[in-house]
Parts: sequence; structure tokens; C-alpha cells
Amino acid sequence: MPLPNPTTQARLIHAVEKWADSHPSPDLPAIRILGKGALSPKQIVAALQERTPTGTLLLEVLENAVQQSSLEEVIEGFDKSLAQSRAVGHGD
Repeated sequence: MPLPNPTTQARLIHAVEKWADSHPSPDLPAIRILGKGALSPKQIVAALQERTPTGTLLLEVLENAVQQSSLEEVIEGFDKSLAQSRAVGHGD
């Protein structure tokens, strides 16, 4: 799967950075990738920014989500995730 165009990449990475910066537990594992281990929001951002193999994989997953819906929906998903975390009291 080809990587998204630079504008799409930048918007996706910005959305993840915003999500990580506002995440109630930015240093705790947020996702687990088979064969890669668990990554915190901060580690996810670093992987994307540094274009590591894991970051490239994550960007491909995000681009696939964009193709299945839209860029706006994917970005909105990060915002909804934060709102849900706050609603259940994570980060207090």
C-alpha cells in the first residue's frame, strides 16, 4: 500500500500529536502491535515523526482508515477517543 500524500501524512501526524498531547495517560501503553509490543501515545508520535518501521506501519493503517472513510472521520476519531476517556474519568 502506498503511503499517503505529504499533506495527508502531515494532517494525520498532527491529529496523533494532538491526541497524544491531550491523552490522560501519555506514557502508558495505548496500543499493542503484534511483534512490536505495546506503545504509549508518546511512543506512537515518536515513531511517526521519526518514520521508523513501526511509524510507517501505523501511517499505513491510518491511510487505510482514510480510504475506508475519510480523512476528517479519522481525525474526528482521535477527538472522540479523548472525549470518551475524559467522560469516564481517565486522567483525573
